[in-house]
Amino acid sequence: MQAHLLYQISQIRQLEQSAKTALAPGNLMQAAGAAAAKLAAQLIDEAHAKSPRLSNIDSHRAICILAGPGDNGGDAFEVAYQLARLDQANQLQIHVLVCGSIEDYSDDAKLSLHRAKSRNCRWLQLDEIQKFDPKQYILIVDGLFGIGLNRPITGEIASLIEAINKQVHQISQCPVLALDVPSGLNANTGQIIGSGAVGIALIASHTITFIGNKPGLHTAQGKDYAGVVRVDDLGVEKHLYPAPYARLSTRAELSTLVKPRKQDSNKGSYGDVIVVGGGAGMQGAPLLAGRAALYTGAGRVHVEFVEAFSGIDFSHPELMCRLAESSDFSAKNLVIGPGLGDSQKAIAILRLGLVQTPTIVIDADALNLLSKHADLAQLCRDRSLQSWHTIITPHPLEAARLLNCSATDVQNDRCQAAQTLAKKFQATVVLKGAGSVIADQEHITINSSGNPALATAGTGDVLAGVCGTLLAQGLNALDVARLATFIHGLAADDCVKNGLGPIGLSASEIIPAIRTALNQLVYPNHN
Repeated sequence: MQAHLLYQISQIRQLEQSAKTALAPGNLMQAAGAAAAKLAAQLIDEAHAKSPRLSNIDSHRAICILAGPGDNGGDAFEVAYQLARLDQANQLQIHVLVCGSIEDYSDDAKLSLHRAKSRNCRWLQLDEIQKFDPKQYILIVDGLFGIGLNRPITGEIASLIEAINKQVHQISQCPVLALDVPSGLNANTGQIIGSGAVGIALIASHTITFIGNKPGLHTAQGKDYAGVVRVDDLGVEKHLYPAPYARLSTRAELSTLVKPRKQDSNKGSYGDVIVVGGGAGMQGAPLLAGRAALYTGAGRVHVEFVEAFSGIDFSHPELMCRLAESSDFSAKNLVIGPGLGDSQKAIAILRLGLVQTPTIVIDADALNLLSKHADLAQLCRDRSLQSWHTIITPHPLEAARLLNCSATDVQNDRCQAAQTLAKKFQATVVLKGAGSVIADQEHITINSSGNPALATAGTGDVLAGVCGTLLAQGLNALDVARLATFIHGLAADDCVKNGLGPIGLSASEIIPAIRTALNQLVYPNHN
């Protein structure tokens, strides 16, 4: 099983059908129930061990399994059966809340329901929902709706989810285990189905997803709703799997991209990076990018300002600072955009960079200039004719300007938006945000590192600087984007582990942590 491979709903459906042709009725559902029950038992033990409140309830432990009207409900019935079978000492009180009509279930779901009813479970009906009290449980299993849901959850089930979301967050010891996908979440996009006034999804602490991993569990709202994701392939034969839709970034894969440095090397071995930006009142942005380029190993870093600057960064005198003039970018790796502004000088320098430098990172204000000036956008596209490396790093609003749509449209399908940008601008794209999406015209990667500490001014400038340095090391644009985004997020994760953030972590504080993360990736055996 390769948990880093991501499949869309349509691919999972096809896999289900292919697998079922070689299996006895109910086998796939029973395998899902067994896998989920094993994880549920582990979560019950962990919750009971950690919480004095739970220890004092009584000698029994109550869990609630929510069974929806479709095959996700069948999975839930199977979890009830498997948990009851595992509970040989009768320590569990298993409550099953049935939210569907029995006659509407598939044959597989009816078989699992029959198996569950042969065990000692307490059966609740939807009309008893007003009596439902999440506080009495040490585990809630979400088997309401799976990947087949295509409309907002409303009515009594929406009220049930609202009660669980509210109560469980007041009782942090109570885990919520979602089967396949948290109910109400789109497994393709990571957005709540019917987002807005009518949309609701269940917030899970853990998700066990079946057959293959799904992109929506790792980007957008999925980052807040899926919790810890575990994948179980249910024994589906490997040869049945198609090419994945996308991938998750992994430390193992990315650690091979940058090689240890040779003793016989010098500053000329690691490339020159030029950062251009710093319009009026925005001189800090290119300094952040320049410092990030310096801390990730560029041989030399030049920071050029479109407006006046004092001439030196006293905290980092290694940076060569100057006014941006008619530079020769032909032998340099260019990062352009942090604090650039929209002056005629800024436009002229961006135009020069697009036609001169073989490697360019376009960020921030430079992206806004691409969206406003069709000739600049065309120059960006034309770079591909020379096989030059181009990386653009928009946040959702910048992406919306580039695509002439709304930020909501971008967020509604981040993977599609990133790949549409890649095709439109013939570039590698880093669409920043929760579960940043890296895409070129053929590949999509969702970044697996990072946390809300990065939601602060300047962190995008830092990422652009890291990209510039890695381009200077000779990596291709897609590998640069994947690696830079990963170590950028990993640095934020390390900061939080060490008690720094997530609230109040600054972009400047992340830069040395990126250096540490990169060195640990390249030299894993060094102390």
